Amino acid sequence: IIKYENEKSERERIAKISSMSIADFNTMFFAEIKKKYPTAKQTSTGLVYLIQDEGDSTRITPGAEVKAHCTGNFRRDGSKFFSTKDGGGQPMTFKYKVNRMVPGWEEGLAMLGSGGKGIFFLPYHLAYGPQGRDGAIAPYSDLIFTTEIFTVVPGPIFDPNHGHDHDGHDHSGHNH
Repeated sequence: IIKYENEKSERERIAKISSMSIADFNTMFFAEIKKKYPTAKQTSTGLVYLIQDEGDSTRITPGAEVKAHCTGNFRRDGSKFFSTKDGGGQPMTFKYKVNRMVPGWEEGLAMLGSGGKGIFFLPYHLAYGPQGRDGAIAPYSDLIFTTEIFTVVPGPIFDPNHGHDHDGHDHSGHNH
């Protein structure tokens, strides 16, 4: 019986969210978070954030190598779905916008430098979307990414829309 109730409430939740415009959802999302975090701010895309420490002036830009800890929680019940602090506890290292992450976290990362700390509340449409992810992330899931940046090493000039660094070569019949 309990399983049925959970399935029913999940269907109702999805029906409500899927019928809302992104703008209306973002307004509701922000209002709910502001109740608990009155100093939170929201970007034009709907990302809600709390910057605890901006870090130094080295901003995370495309191609930069970033070393960071991140813990991901579901906003709905607060349960954790991953953390770099689990297991061996090693920070993750990645190239920003080269190794692609969910859009909301990429947006939030650009607000931080080395030593920066922030909490990013990702509305479902800036996370894994209406479809969720392979049973690990339910459809229409809002996520919370608590982030701590250790180092930012600026990278080469990189065009994230093209997929590789440029050396002026010609391919596919067009010049750069």
